[in-house]
Amino acid sequence: MRPLPSAFRSIALQAGLATAIVLAAASTSAIAQTPASAETAAPVETADAASATATAAATAAPAAQDALPLLMRQPDGKYVQADEDALPDTVTRQPCYQYNNYWCLKGTQWEGQAKVGEQRLAVFQDPVYAARAIAITLHAYRFKHNLRTPREIMTRYILSPACREKGRKTDKCSTMWGLVDKYAHRIATALGIGPDEPVKVFPSKTTVDRQRARTLFREMAHIEIGQTLRVTDELIDQGLERAGFKAG
Repeated sequence: MRPLPSAFRSIALQAGLATAIVLAAASTSAIAQTPASAETAAPVETADAASATATAAATAAPAAQDALPLLMRQPDGKYVQADEDALPDTVTRQPCYQYNNYWCLKGTQWEGQAKVGEQRLAVFQDPVYAARAIAITLHAYRFKHNLRTPREIMTRYILSPACREKGRKTDKCSTMWGLVDKYAHRIATALGIGPDEPVKVFPSKTTVDRQRARTLFREMAHIEIGQTLRVTDELIDQGLERAGFKAG
């Protein structure tokens, strides 16, 4: 397991929604909402899919990792196993990367959460806990909030409640809505659908379409930590299993 950082370092000007929002805030007075899921309240931890067996698996300590659960893009566009020593500072300084929180989820009472860091982000002991948390979050989006499409998902994932209510009436909210449009189209393209079509990741409350989940989770992590890095399918699969979802 990659050791946690001893201190939070300043955010560099590198890809990732967290950085994009910070930069937008600097030019539009301030943006209070950070790019984390709004659905991270403690009750989400008791999702219907979590059986006794899954709960036991989720509480077990993850196995030690010999390598980062990330791939790194090469100049030719291909992705290879990431080597932390070879990553540029503009990547490793990102808080979501440092916090083992590749989806930039807010801190609450997640399994495997060590503490709450800067910007109220969850600091996870291991990235597998972040993968589990995003699985539970998106399951709640689907079955608690009836959010089915890339646009609906990104609206809740990115926007503050105030901007969801006000729409594009302010410069700040207009900037954030622009990000919703951009990333909804990116996710939709990856899934081979339109931004207003269902993502069809969770066929039922207890099952998941693993291939579609891999695509959705991978693109959402791209949004947060940038195109330089890609989470592995293995990490996503482990998160889904720890959340208690079965292939269906």
